[in-house]
Amino acid sequence: MNKDKGIYLVIFLLTTVLLAVSKDTLSKRNQNTGIQSYDKFLSNYKYPFEVYTYSFSSQGRDMKMAYMYSDLKTTNGFHYSTTWKKF
Repeated sequence: MNKDKGIYLVIFLLTTVLLAVSKDTLSKRNQNTGIQSYDKFLSNYKYPFEVYTYSFSSQGRDMKMAYMYSDLKTTNGFHYSTTWKKF
């Protein structure tokens, strides 16, 4: 019976030490990495054009879509440029 308690104590102590060491290692790894984090809307991202939002309802849920409109002065003939109307 005493032998079983000793084994459980050793397992408990090893588990505690391993958890403490891994927690310390993980917390140091996440600090000062120089990697910027973003939220689900990429709010802090620097887009090349102004970002607009469009709110709508779909399947009973309120949705929001973000988009950029780039008014290019010239085109390079890519992406259906022959179908675009010039205003």
